[in-house]
Amino acid sequence: MKHLKIFIGALLVVLFISSCDNTKNTFTLTTTIEGLSEGSKLYIQQRTDSGFIITDTAQFSSKAYVFKGKIEHPRLVYITSESYRGAIPVFLESSKIVVSAHLDSLAKAKVNGSKSHDFYALTNTKLTEFDKVWQNFYYGEYRNMSIIEKEQNEVVVNMLYDSAQNLKANYLQDFLLKNGKEFATPLLALDNIDAMQVDAVQAIYDNLDPKLLETDDAKNFAKRLTIVKRTAVGQPFIDFTMNDTLGNAISLSEYANGKYVLVDFWAAWCGPCRRENPNVVANFEKFNDKGFTVFGVSFDKNREDWIKAIKTDKLFWGQVSDLQGWGNAAGKLYGIQSIPQNILLDPNGIIIEKNLRGPALGKKLEELLSN
Repeated sequence: MKHLKIFIGALLVVLFISSCDNTKNTFTLTTTIEGLSEGSKLYIQQRTDSGFIITDTAQFSSKAYVFKGKIEHPRLVYITSESYRGAIPVFLESSKIVVSAHLDSLAKAKVNGSKSHDFYALTNTKLTEFDKVWQNFYYGEYRNMSIIEKEQNEVVVNMLYDSAQNLKANYLQDFLLKNGKEFATPLLALDNIDAMQVDAVQAIYDNLDPKLLETDDAKNFAKRLTIVKRTAVGQPFIDFTMNDTLGNAISLSEYANGKYVLVDFWAAWCGPCRRENPNVVANFEKFNDKGFTVFGVSFDKNREDWIKAIKTDKLFWGQVSDLQGWGNAAGKLYGIQSIPQNILLDPNGIIIEKNLRGPALGKKLEELLSN
């Protein structure tokens, strides 16, 4: 009888603790947006492989919108509405979070109550400082230049941009490696993976706390890392087949045929791509008879615009596209997340350089084909 009383007493303690722990993994997200019209609806959206999906709708209470729910682990979500364009990013976690913003300046929204968001926001603020290296020039002096002056200063823009990427890479490679327990680390690494060295990215992934590895961000980071390693300098190219402007299927392997090949990812609607095209044309004309060619892969959706841009820019080399825009199959194989981008293959099909723009392309080809 004594043992039974002890057992029942222990069971009651467990049940009591469980009842007191019903707030575990729950969140409250209270949002106020000054200037938002009465009756507007606010949503939480999450990014998935198939796009953004709405996962919750806020309840309006006392001039504020309140989201409540459960969350397994911290993750980035977006507060959206049909009443405004854009979104407010929030790193949601199990806590009471308060968001305040003005309709005219959503980018300056204040988020309090989430340690994961503090880490995420402060890191991005630091990265923004690095971006000022090129943005101050690009959105200032460069924007007011004539077309001819812009063409003359395209090299400067690229150099400043590349410098900013190098600064960000050096910072992130060290900073994220030291913060493997932060839930925002996999996402920050994923968003900036192209700027960092492959070995450094692998080290960041290897240093993640085991509890993070089952999160969607860590899984996406792992997938992306696999692609980055597969398409790194020194790796053999990944073959693909796509239709040209006449609807004929062309494989990269067939087109390359023992030449130095610049696989050029571009689009008719991409301003930086179109501004870089004259440089690619000049190098094609200079080195084509020495064993160099270009294989253009377009991220266009509109066939007419694609063909018009080819003629206008005089891109007289192999051009293919599946007309799927950002869903381009070759782009997915090579992990292309921004354009213009390019990959230089040697006659053996080995990737020897990536993202050669401006004078860098001519300099590399001169080095390879000057004899």
